[in-house]
Amino acid sequence: IVTHALPVRGPFDLTGIRRLRRAAREEAPQVVHAWGPEAARAARLVVRGSADGGNSPRLVVSAASDPGGGFGGWLARRAIRRADRVTPVTRADGERYRRLGVPVERFTRIGPAAPPPTTPADPAAVFRGLGVPPGSRLLVA
Repeated sequence: IVTHALPVRGPFDLTGIRRLRRAAREEAPQVVHAWGPEAARAARLVVRGSADGGNSPRLVVSAASDPGGGFGGWLARRAIRRADRVTPVTRADGERYRRLGVPVERFTRIGPAAPPPTTPADPAAVFRGLGVPPGSRLLVA
């Protein structure tokens, strides 16, 4: 998967916005995944409405349930409402998106990149490997 990181340092960073538009035009992506309210706002500059009522390219928004206030927040809320899909992480996150006006039908999940382990680990072997006493309580994230 080709990935581009093009910094747009704010709504008035015309150079960054031009680079973003140029990259989108050259790569012709099928999907733009915007991470955060500022990215959703910038993504609207390269995404346009399509005949089927969606966007071209499709717009997926994540981590943007708190777009902030002011004019920038208004623009971000508008972009989030117009996204093809949003990815709430928790029920509370989903509720915040719903209050922003995103229809529940647009909620989606993106599965983890790694499959769950097929066989559970042997706890005694894990404790030995970590050098902790057997039966210790562990928090793994």
